[in-house]
Amino acid sequence: MRWLAELVGFPHPPAAGLLTSGASMATITALATARHQAFRDQGHDVRETGLYGHRPMALYVSAEAHSCLRKAAELLGLGTRYLRTVPVDSAFRMDTGELRRLIAADQRAGVRPFFVAASAGTVNTGAVDPLDDIAAIALEHRLWFHVDGAYGALGILADDAAPGFAGLERADSLALDPHKWLGVPVDAGCILFREPAGPRDAFSLVPPTCATRTPGSWAGSPSTAPNRPARSERCAYGPRSPTSAGTASFTWYSTPLGSRARSPS
Repeated sequence: MRWLAELVGFPHPPAAGLLTSGASMATITALATARHQAFRDQGHDVRETGLYGHRPMALYVSAEAHSCLRKAAELLGLGTRYLRTVPVDSAFRMDTGELRRLIAADQRAGVRPFFVAASAGTVNTGAVDPLDDIAAIALEHRLWFHVDGAYGALGILADDAAPGFAGLERADSLALDPHKWLGVPVDAGCILFREPAGPRDAFSLVPPTCATRTPGSWAGSPSTAPNRPARSERCAYGPRSPTSAGTASFTWYSTPLGSRARSPS
């Protein structure tokens, strides 16, 4: 994970992340983390109380965004009624003026804006949204800033394309697909987080089968006891057990491809 973060210029440390089955699961993980943080900021624990009785929250995606964002909103109970589709400009990039307009409209209506997803390479056209400008808007309105880089974020490795990805490093979460540009021959998605506390608060759970039984140690700490503490540690950042070690190995063996992409021809 450290290598993937460094490859695309994403801050590490203190970033955290994990491999997933693909960008759809990575997106679900990111949106669930953002949802948890938004409720926590209001003094609520969504893991305990759920969504009932709370003020609706809006999320913003480009008209060119991947459908996994809509599916994630449905699955997590946020509702497509509060999924705002931001129009794009003539280059198929998110129109930041329209983003500001939609945020202002929600604020007037009593709907809380909390999440914006930008694309670092759309599936339809390869367009990269103005990431730096969107990051600034997210900071201004205290929105979680997610970047869907599954299709194109690794374009940052090309010197002539890299300036177009300015602002990617400001994301709260970044989805990647090593099984695309890195040529990993099995399903391999990835989600990176700027701060490890977010996903840990949203997902950390150590069941008895994974708990350390060494006297005096805390749950999940390394030990020689016959259990799986390392696995419980990795489970702390997502909704499921991590993708297999085989997938991690395939991704790691792709390292020369990434290194070669940075080398001059």
